[in-house]
Amino acid sequence: MSETEYRVTTKVADLRGIYFCAALIASDGEHEERNLKAGGDETGMMTATRSFFNQRADTWDRTGAAERKAVSERLIHGLGIKPGSKVLDVGCGTGLIIPWLLQEVGAEGRVTALDIAERMLWIAREKHERPNVEYIHADISHTPFLDQSFDEVVCHNCFPHVSDKETAVREMFRVLKPGGRVSICHNERRQAINAMHHGIGRDVGGDMLPDETEMKAMFTRAGFQEIMLFNKSDAYMLQAYRCAQRRVSRGSGKDRFLPVKERKAEKAEIQLDG
Repeated sequence: MSETEYRVTTKVADLRGIYFCAALIASDGEHEERNLKAGGDETGMMTATRSFFNQRADTWDRTGAAERKAVSERLIHGLGIKPGSKVLDVGCGTGLIIPWLLQEVGAEGRVTALDIAERMLWIAREKHERPNVEYIHADISHTPFLDQSFDEVVCHNCFPHVSDKETAVREMFRVLKPGGRVSICHNERRQAINAMHHGIGRDVGGDMLPDETEMKAMFTRAGFQEIMLFNKSDAYMLQAYRCAQRRVSRGSGKDRFLPVKERKAEKAEIQLDG
């Protein structure tokens, strides 16, 4: 088991073990300041959304029906994540799915929990302090991770709250290893999710899960392939792969490139109903 590597010039842990990543290294090697650490409106980390969830963090675990949490557990275990995998939990909140992810990755795997709401992260860490879990306070649109850091990116009950979805999806693609997979999942169908956010209003009233056409187009533009989307009666799931390419010869003196997933395990069949 190895720790996640970062493209950061400074990685500062506060007293509760949450990492605040302050500066990134740009692709050309020059330092690129992005103000990812907590504190003040200058962070650019979706300030209104961050405040909304920080204010509700202490009571968050008392919300949500038990049957919805059971759907979430079924979804996570249904992903078929391989033991030893490195998983990025995007929008981890108070850590609902962390125990299930840990069951999947095993002692040799690693879970990196990321959220923009530091109070959510603190509660998650208090509940699930493990040697193979780390907590990162950052925006999924601008993460501190090196290219190709993760085998899996899981975004559970979070994607509608991401303000810059296009940039976030490109970032998910960047941090995935070739053959890696992103899973956008919810324990409600899309229509129920959007209706709930609209009903709440205020800072999350416009946080919508796009329709199937828009979602598939967004992930295609980011470079993902084998995009599958299911919107069932009690759950939602989009899965997409970052595929590698290999050179193959067709005997004509010309080579062409074919996409190929480098994962050895076959894709898991996701059961959304029942």
